[in-house]
Amino acid sequence: MNLTRRHLLTAAAEVGAFAALSRALPSTLFAQPAIAAAGKEKLIVRSTRPPDYEAPVGLLDSWITPIDSFYVRSHLPPPPAGDANTWTLQVGGEVDAPTSLSIADLRGMPSTTLTATLECAGNGRGFYQPAVAGVQWGRGAVGTARWTG
Repeated sequence: MNLTRRHLLTAAAEVGAFAALSRALPSTLFAQPAIAAAGKEKLIVRSTRPPDYEAPVGLLDSWITPIDSFYVRSHLPPPPAGDANTWTLQVGGEVDAPTSLSIADLRGMPSTTLTATLECAGNGRGFYQPAVAGVQWGRGAVGTARWTG
């Protein structure tokens, strides 16, 4: 692609217009306080809407990652709080018999525990040259935990 001076000036004008517009709008529209959710205060805030928190590499110093050091990756805002006493899981579609399961039903089922490592596919994205779009993770979007379900 051959960019001309006109293209560059047009792009610069558009960026300048957006910057001017953003200064004219209320600061709360774009503001994201760099405060992690309760229990995640040690983590690096990459985004608060939706919540994306990265573990500083210095916290990844044990085989099992402590909960307060485990990274958070969200593509959407958290769902609204629900009432565990009335919530149900509807199972339908290609099943022999559709059913509805409560929290008590799920907790009464047999469970198993396994140890697994999770790593965000974008881990390390902040080091790409040239830069690419997305959460600019360092090396802390990874953790190992014992999962039970």
